[in-house]
Amino acid sequence: MSDWQQLIDNKDWSGLDSFWRHDASQEICAEILAALQKLVPVVERANGTEREYEHALPHEVPAHIAGAAEILRLGELEATALGDAYNSTYLTQWAELLPQLQNACVELAALPEVTEGAAHMSRAHHATEASKLLAFIPAILETVRYPGDAEDEEPDEPGSPLQEHVAAVAIYTFAAGRHFQAALGKEHQPAALRHYKTVDQNRKVGRLGGQAAKKQERYEVLDSLARANLKSFLLATDVQAFRKAKELAAKHDKGAAEPLFMQGGKSLSRAWYDDWLEHFRKDASQAFDK
Repeated sequence: MSDWQQLIDNKDWSGLDSFWRHDASQEICAEILAALQKLVPVVERANGTEREYEHALPHEVPAHIAGAAEILRLGELEATALGDAYNSTYLTQWAELLPQLQNACVELAALPEVTEGAAHMSRAHHATEASKLLAFIPAILETVRYPGDAEDEEPDEPGSPLQEHVAAVAIYTFAAGRHFQAALGKEHQPAALRHYKTVDQNRKVGRLGGQAAKKQERYEVLDSLARANLKSFLLATDVQAFRKAKELAAKHDKGAAEPLFMQGGKSLSRAWYDDWLEHFRKDASQAFDK
């Protein structure tokens, strides 16, 4: 076991913090980062319909891993582990973001419409227009790169300061647009949440309703079978009655197109038959009383 793994096992977070800062290579820092990310739970942050996920903060975790959460919160270990990738240039960030956005636009444009009305306000139209606008930006970035002079000046290398500024404008504008659109949409999110809640409740009610209907059907069929063998149940012990009921159910399912007394490929539980037997004896006793 390595020194840093021993520090984690001992929950010596101050010792671990000192170790990665002074004695660990970038590769080891990456391994420590991965271990801490696995140790500290991920939590959901929500506001309206928006959701994001991040590692829990020190006050959100048990005391024995609060130190690990604090190391993740500071971000210095992550910066060391990722190196240049942690602080990439705006041009690099844009080069990574652009294909993701373009692919997302293609996927959105291909989805079925969920609203009706004017075509120029449809999801497909918005996605297509966004893709067209995005396609201009690489051309703009190339335009601002100095092409060089035939006499004595070399052209700018990709990643010139002016290109970096243009890429920064693109990223900041995109981020601002996203936040602005989210801010506008907040007014509609309570209604969306109420809709989601209603749909979820209806789904649960439907599932429970389906279960209740299946239970009723089973009871009715087994009641009919049991009434034809009434003495076998009224004079039997619970164990004998359970065996007889299960036998009748098995005979029914053997001749049925779809098994009624099976669930998940298995016979119904003893508890189910006990509940049915209590119901059947009660009904039978009331019938005799009449």
